[in-house]
Amino acid sequence: MHSSQIGSFFAKCALLSSPFVFLVATYLYYDPAQVLRHYTDFNQGEMVNRDFISTQTFLNNNPTQHYQSFILGNSRSGPYYTTDWAPYIHDKQPFHFDAAAESLYGVYSKVKFLDTHADKLKNVLIICDRGLLKNTSNPAGGPLFMKDSRASDNSWLEFQLGFIKAYFSDFFYVNFLKRKLSGEKKDPNKLPDSYYYVPVSNDMPLKALDAQIAQDSVGYYKSRADLFKNAPKPAAIEAQPVIKEEQLKMLQEMARIFKKHNTDYRIVISPLYDKLPLNPQDERALRAVFGENRVYNYSGSNKFTNSCYNYYETSHYRPHVARQIMKEIYSNPVE
Repeated sequence: MHSSQIGSFFAKCALLSSPFVFLVATYLYYDPAQVLRHYTDFNQGEMVNRDFISTQTFLNNNPTQHYQSFILGNSRSGPYYTTDWAPYIHDKQPFHFDAAAESLYGVYSKVKFLDTHADKLKNVLIICDRGLLKNTSNPAGGPLFMKDSRASDNSWLEFQLGFIKAYFSDFFYVNFLKRKLSGEKKDPNKLPDSYYYVPVSNDMPLKALDAQIAQDSVGYYKSRADLFKNAPKPAAIEAQPVIKEEQLKMLQEMARIFKKHNTDYRIVISPLYDKLPLNPQDERALRAVFGENRVYNYSGSNKFTNSCYNYYETSHYRPHVARQIMKEIYSNPVE
């Protein structure tokens, strides 16, 4: 092949690859997931990984805040605001260390992370349910649910590649670049741009939904009547046990760390709208590991699950429910 032909070949390759190179450059420049560079505010992120944000917010603020109290769990821990929890534990600045679609593996990894990175583990509030207790690995669903490699055994490279793949999937980059080039910004008071978190506590109030309910609660629930009406009904038989040997080892290691730090911890089983109670075998396992008086089971049919007005939708309950639960579980000291 003559030199002129070789030059022509490479010129064509460069021409064909230039759009891809340009798109990769936009990813590197805009960093839509905010995972490539250091940030102190994540409220304008476009590819929100709650696990990463929680970990980075802790690392950003712990040198000055010296966190000692932590709320752990999945998105159902959201309504347990640190401002509501603080008076019960006499700590002015607790930290909400949650993740979307959190797994038991995720909670376990975070407890181990805090064992070495937090000044103390004075108070811990774990909000869990059957799904969380069952899952001992990364949850499915793509990069938005991946575990941060700094607080887990995950690979940093796989974590980063997950976001790059997502950027090019389903033409995500098209709408993203349109917003960026137009100067449009997210509005936490409007759906679907409703992600909002408090940078120091890492609380994540659902401002857009709270505003809708405050403005027209009757209309809010009327428009969702079919959703609540058609929600899964509790099975005739009780839920199958989910705590097996692998889960038990993780729970026991968490209990060991709590004992090491003399932690005042509470375990709450969330009141899910499906009214399906936690299997008694699982409840006994939790009480055996953590203590009879440290596990609070709100699953099944009860004063919370019997009213749709306690929920945003069939998966997440509202802050007034969390406040009542905290009031009940901290009404008496635990020995």
